[in-house]
Amino acid sequence: MHRVIIPIILLIIMFYVNKRLKTSNLSTSKIRIIQTLGILVFIIFSLVIMDSLPTAVIFATIVGSISFLIRDTASDIISTIILNLYPQYKTGDTLQVSNYSKVYPDLKFDQPGLLRTPFINSDGSYTYIPNRILLNNIVKVN
Repeated sequence: MHRVIIPIILLIIMFYVNKRLKTSNLSTSKIRIIQTLGILVFIIFSLVIMDSLPTAVIFATIVGSISFLIRDTASDIISTIILNLYPQYKTGDTLQVSNYSKVYPDLKFDQPGLLRTPFINSDGSYTYIPNRILLNNIVKVN
């Protein structure tokens, strides 16, 4: 009986935490990490309690969950390598970056960072854009 009740209780807790996360002020990436860790904990507890699958399957599930967590970071690092190997912009170029939901007008390009590139706004402040957005979206050089 407890083999069924504990996973159900974990599901209810995950549902409640997910509902609270949606109304919190945390960034999207932090919410995604917490949700993925919750799913990972649920899967591990369910498999251990049910004791029906070998350790290799548990390990594969953990590795699969972690790969979803680092997908964006790995994409940014690969984009940085491509931007450095095949430079498309020079320092000081004025760019307009569009990523479908927001347009970043008149940004001065600086050197790409490891995960994101700093741009200097017209008022002197900085805007940091992930490198995968620079590589995968519309960028106009002015």
